Amino acid sequence: MKSARDARTESEYEFRSPAGDEFRVTLDGIISGTTEAADQVDAIGTALRSFAADITTAKARMSQAESTASDAGIPVEFGTAIGDPVMIDPNSYDVAPQVLRARQVVAYDAAAGLVSEGRAIEAAAHGTFAEAMHGPMTILKDAKAQWGWLAAFTVTGYIGTAFAELTKWNAIAESRGGKSD
Repeated sequence: MKSARDARTESEYEFRSPAGDEFRVTLDGIISGTTEAADQVDAIGTALRSFAADITTAKARMSQAESTASDAGIPVEFGTAIGDPVMIDPNSYDVAPQVLRARQVVAYDAAAGLVSEGRAIEAAAHGTFAEAMHGPMTILKDAKAQWGWLAAFTVTGYIGTAFAELTKWNAIAESRGGKSD
């Protein structure tokens, strides 16, 4: 950006003509658009950090739910499912299974609450992230459309990188292919 601004300033002294004026108008648009795109990239970074923090919180709630259930003796498939509290014979006079079930029901309800909270946090995180991305992505798409030269340089760079990687991996594939013959 500094180079573009310096070129614009220098052009005021070196390039005095209608073409110079047109150059400065075009360069002003590029500088403004590039600054706006950079601001949007910062907004995307902020949205990603917020999303990551929310997903970490949601994951923590799920882990708390698993621990709560597991500590009460409820079967847990970690990362997949929490089982049901033990079933007892309602006609049994043995108090120990009834106490265990009561304890597991309380733990199960607490775990279910943590799972609901985790899912709500996750859903909100996705919604907030999508909303935060809408504006920046619209502006960045617009910037890409307006600055074809910038996209051309970017695409050329990607194509060059892809070609270099393809050449490298092609050589590896050929050498390994030759060994298998």
